[in-house]
Amino acid sequence: MVIENVQVKVNQVRTFAVCCTADLTLEAINDFLAQVWKGEEDEATQHTPATHVLTVVHDLSAHFWGATQKLQTEDSDTVLESPFTGLSYLQIRQHLVQINQGTGIRLETNWFLVLDEQSVDTQSVVMVNVEAQGEHALRSGVRSLRVEHPTSSRYLAAASIANPPIHELKEIVDNNPEKFHVPTTEQIDNLLDVFSIVNEYEVLFLGNEITAIVADHLQHSIYNDLDDFQMIIAKVAAFYGDNVISDESLLEGVIKSCLSHGMERLEKDCKLSTVLGKRDLFSGRLFGRWNEPYRR
Repeated sequence: MVIENVQVKVNQVRTFAVCCTADLTLEAINDFLAQVWKGEEDEATQHTPATHVLTVVHDLSAHFWGATQKLQTEDSDTVLESPFTGLSYLQIRQHLVQINQGTGIRLETNWFLVLDEQSVDTQSVVMVNVEAQGEHALRSGVRSLRVEHPTSSRYLAAASIANPPIHELKEIVDNNPEKFHVPTTEQIDNLLDVFSIVNEYEVLFLGNEITAIVADHLQHSIYNDLDDFQMIIAKVAAFYGDNVISDESLLEGVIKSCLSHGMERLEKDCKLSTVLGKRDLFSGRLFGRWNEPYRR
């Protein structure tokens, strides 16, 4: 029985593969996809539209050109005979590399999701990172972490950018604020470097994920370390002030995070005027947003 992979066109250069290592019904796979899509839609805002990033690799000979919305056939109870059943994560990656040589979209090969025999009962999926060491596959490093269905695509996209140690990623996934990883100056610089590439090539979903990461750091640091909060604000302001950046999603995301704490606190506790130093795009937009209620 032919299984149709219903795909939608995406703006980003790459998508992330979803591979099954167990024989699952199409109903189970589509339930996973529905939860992911809902999570992506729920996180969308006026400035960061929903971006769908997952492609289900159901057949090694199929043509992949977008993000998978669902797998379709006449009977939803049909079991997918997956080409990845019984394979190791390293072997899965090797197949993804081969698929990239003849597909219409580039699949990310170092990061992917695996639906396994535990996925249905636990409503979770395994996030996998395989870092190949040159041409020697046996030297490749493999990391994996089980995450819940609805947030799996966000964590996967964010982790592929920040590439945190697995124990730090687990702390974020477990939502333990006491152990939330505090950003360093170098890490914020790296995120901004990636965002500049995102801006140049219009990779929207990566821009959304970087914005979410920076906003999370701001929310944490304002309650725990004001020096880090000031550092992030200063760097984002300089980033937009010193460069021509057409994608303002990061700017708007940081401003929204700032305004959620109130300008009085930002000025009294965080010395915002001193941090910004001069009126530029960031400060002008920030104070403009703050004054909007008074102009109505």
